[in-house]
Amino acid sequence: MSLTDKIIKSLKPRSQRYDVSDGNSNGLRVRVQPNGRKVFTVVFRSKNGKFIRETLGAYGLLDLATARRRAEKIRQSDFLNDGPKLTFEAAVEKFLRLYSERRNRPSTIEGNRRLLHKHFMPVWAERDVRTITKKDVVRVLDEVARDAPSSADHALSVVRKLFYWLETRGDIERCPASRLPKYGTNKPRDRVLTLAEIAAVWKAADGEGYPFGWATQLLLLTGQRPSEVVELPWSEFVVDETRSPLATTTPELATEFTHWHLPAQRAKNKIPNLIPLTTNANALIEKIRTRHHEIGIRSPFLFPNERELLRPMLATTQKRERIRKAAKVTHWTLHDLRRTVRTGLAKLKVPAEVAERLLNHVPSIVRRTYDLHSYEPEKLDALRKWEGYLKPILDEGRGPETTEDRKSHARSMDSAGQISSTGDAVTDHAPNSAG
Repeated sequence: MSLTDKIIKSLKPRSQRYDVSDGNSNGLRVRVQPNGRKVFTVVFRSKNGKFIRETLGAYGLLDLATARRRAEKIRQSDFLNDGPKLTFEAAVEKFLRLYSERRNRPSTIEGNRRLLHKHFMPVWAERDVRTITKKDVVRVLDEVARDAPSSADHALSVVRKLFYWLETRGDIERCPASRLPKYGTNKPRDRVLTLAEIAAVWKAADGEGYPFGWATQLLLLTGQRPSEVVELPWSEFVVDETRSPLATTTPELATEFTHWHLPAQRAKNKIPNLIPLTTNANALIEKIRTRHHEIGIRSPFLFPNERELLRPMLATTQKRERIRKAAKVTHWTLHDLRRTVRTGLAKLKVPAEVAERLLNHVPSIVRRTYDLHSYEPEKLDALRKWEGYLKPILDEGRGPETTEDRKSHARSMDSAGQISSTGDAVTDHAPNSAG
């Protein structure tokens, strides 16, 4: 049977992966994975009789005609000196499938794919990875760094990881991206939003609405990492009666959650975290649950991908830019909101060890060894203090608008022993810590 685009599109996933051969190209096959992913491969016997399968690329990124040409080219010259040719495009597909998809969060996988396809694929797609030199890598990165040094650093990090992985597998002799210096200065960010800026961002996020605007608000209420909030599944919520993660992804089973249980495999530092959920956090979660019910969403995630409900949303720059423009607050990132929460906790005199545990920063070796307290009551108290500080924003959708309003709010917080009465917004910085 000769493959056509219509036939390939009609192939349905099964419980086990399977191959469909192309009658027009000896050795070309389409492998259909259980998750529905379709990949072109070519199968042949080498000159010494060894059976070899080479990955050409995913269907969609690679069209049928190109796959046939590449299959024929590989089959006719199955060996280049000491082994079969591995194109850069095929190496990237292997790296994403065998390494990144097994180890990284969805947002990291998409980031790796985007950087490799944007900066390197146009130059090296058909190139044998064994022929790529350090000079080749530098040429590409120099071009990227001309306009955006930080982008060049991100691209270097991903392509170096790819080449190191190929080296460990024996596909290349040496990583051509090793020991290359960074292009940017990578100065640590110190942006902390003032109370008025938090109010503007909160209001703009409310205007943006579901899903990204509400995800931004949940980040401000909990202080957790952006990727951990954006990719949050319903199954990580804890109900008081069970004190364990829900056994189902159906959010209708509970009326209110008490904790968010972040597992080690989703945490950046691989340390699990139990985050108490306050009244305002639960109110926001209830809004999300109601939204799902209204538009008929059945997804394991609070913020599913717009095109594929079984995957989480991507926190794109464009979405953040819409909120930034609406708020008229410049030069901030989602991670700056997390830093703002941490700095606010310090301003509210929350003990450093409590704030660090809440944000799931890695404690010292001595503290990890001897301090096994869960800090659950202290975490809840810290978040309640933070929400008390945000009360004008949460109640009215805006913060204090005048200097006198801010001073009045600060004095009321000080009377509760929570913040100094200077009237200043939260501006000082948290202690340096990872995450």
